[in-house]
Amino acid sequence: MSFILPTGPPPQAPVPVIVPATSSKLWYTVAPLSAIPLQVSRYPMSSLMEGIVFSVPQQNPLLTWSGHGLAMMLCSQQIAAMFPGLSTVAATDLRTALTSKHVHSHLSNALGLPVPSDGNEKVCADLFEAYLAGISQDITLANFQDLYNWYYALLAPIVTTYFSIYSQQGAPRQALATYTSRLMEYAAKNKLESPQFRYESNGKQGGDILWACEVILGENTVARGVATSKAEAKHQASMQALNVLPKTRDDPRTQEQRRARKQLYRERAKMSKSVGPEAAPTAPQPKSEQP
Repeated sequence: MSFILPTGPPPQAPVPVIVPATSSKLWYTVAPLSAIPLQVSRYPMSSLMEGIVFSVPQQNPLLTWSGHGLAMMLCSQQIAAMFPGLSTVAATDLRTALTSKHVHSHLSNALGLPVPSDGNEKVCADLFEAYLAGISQDITLANFQDLYNWYYALLAPIVTTYFSIYSQQGAPRQALATYTSRLMEYAAKNKLESPQFRYESNGKQGGDILWACEVILGENTVARGVATSKAEAKHQASMQALNVLPKTRDDPRTQEQRRARKQLYRERAKMSKSVGPEAAPTAPQPKSEQP
């Protein structure tokens, strides 16, 4: 297995103003990380790489970005190994939580990395991600399995705890998935245009990203949802749309007229079946010629 570092910085997206809404964004923060025992041990690194990583990691966004991608790859492999039957949606939710700034900042402090005295959560998390990228550049491909084993042992207690929390909460993202299909059915039943979904992000990456989704019917924005993924934001917005849209589009009197017409059609159909088809006239038979 190889990990190829990208040759350029990640593309920077525009940063719209997004106000977080109630969602499952911070479901994993209910468990204090300080209460989870970890097998803390630093992975050996050359003094040259330590100088590169620990000098000013906040001025090396490429190293941090590379480390975050490496963490996502290692975490995906660990989740697949620990929970082989887990759904893709649940695995993605767990990986988002386990590679968030919240967790990486805690791991940075637990490993005793030289964080600046005024370092906030993002600075601490960036240092841990730069640390992972530095290790990957420092080791050979033959030792990559050792890095995975070290990462696996370090993260395993947090993975187990977060999986338990996620299971107890009933996978909130999966519970939302039905609202989008119900919204599409609502539009089709009431002969409306298909709902359009417009997305925008806060421009961040990894566990800090927020997606906003707006539901547009016709030319009107009827609802908005915010979450850590586009799919969950879409489901959140669909749920809000179903809450604000009228339960029925037709006037009650129109519904009564429709029911009356349907009943009339049924009665006519019953009458035509009871009478039965009229006997069709028989065609004249050709006369046989006498010899």
